[in-house]
Amino acid sequence: MRPRLPGRNPGPGGRGQDGPRTGLCSVEKVRHALHELRPVPGHFRVRELVRGRAGRRSARPGPGPAKGAQRGTDGGPVAGHGSYSMKARPMLMSAPMVRAILAGTKTQTRRVVKPQFVADAMPVEMPATDPAGGWVVPGHSGTWWCEAAANPDDARRCPYGQPGDRLWVRETWQVARETLDYETGGEYDVWEWNDDMGDPSQYLKGDARFGTKAGLFYAADGEDKNPGAFYNLTGLDNKTILRTKEINWRPSIHMPRWASRITLEVTGVRVERLQDISDDDAAAEGIERTRRGDMWRTYRPDCVQHWNTDAELGHKLASSSYASLWESINGPGSWEANPWVWVVEFKRLEVQQ
Repeated sequence: MRPRLPGRNPGPGGRGQDGPRTGLCSVEKVRHALHELRPVPGHFRVRELVRGRAGRRSARPGPGPAKGAQRGTDGGPVAGHGSYSMKARPMLMSAPMVRAILAGTKTQTRRVVKPQFVADAMPVEMPATDPAGGWVVPGHSGTWWCEAAANPDDARRCPYGQPGDRLWVRETWQVARETLDYETGGEYDVWEWNDDMGDPSQYLKGDARFGTKAGLFYAADGEDKNPGAFYNLTGLDNKTILRTKEINWRPSIHMPRWASRITLEVTGVRVERLQDISDDDAAAEGIERTRRGDMWRTYRPDCVQHWNTDAELGHKLASSSYASLWESINGPGSWEANPWVWVVEFKRLEVQQ
């Protein structure tokens, strides 16, 4: 006998004891029912309970682009019950990768899948709902990946979104007070921003001469564009420090949304083994050419100091260059481990400030 779910007990006027009777029930109610039904045969019981009798749909109103759409626990409408809600997520990028994005040479990034699929898995893409309207991944929306089509219990969702979502880049940065000479308007200078000055995001369009002006600076731009206050002044030998820097950089992990200058739109997501990368995809990762231009740069720590010299070392294959980049970021042996990775393709959006 099927157990009664909360809100499903009939009452006067066709209403349940907890409100209107609906064909779909909430995730909490499903979990409660499954607890009473244990053991149950996997996700098929979940789909049966959620779909409800006669395939009726819930008429509960809710926020989002589709009025009355069933909401998933991730906050987005459940696929099949309403349109997917676009999300914006942060993503850390190193200075070389930021420069590659700005130059238009980086349109892909690879991130390790956590937890990993089994070694002999054949990951397949699947929606969160089946054509009949039942949940395959209960309480969620969008696209998921599983090790095999018949085993959605092992489904994983790409934490970096799906096509149409946004990524805002976090990079090494700093906010400082910009000043101009009150009388002449010259003699530009920058000063460390103090908390007693207020919220810097409110002063980005301030007046550096007659008021308070906050300026954003990014380490990826280098010494040619950033003020000298962010760097040590060295002697002719490039080693002797004549003057220490006045302002330290802030780590990328602490960058707020308002300080980000790069917004990306996800155009594709897939799963593959790290070593399956092609030379074209390796080039799309933003790796650099050597100074001569006939080879790809090596990122090995013991060779980095030679990459921009006439005697520089390099790789004939772009994939080999990317392998050295991967190991420089993730440590020795990380390339040979050949993990499953999320391959996220994107394009840069021009955002008006």
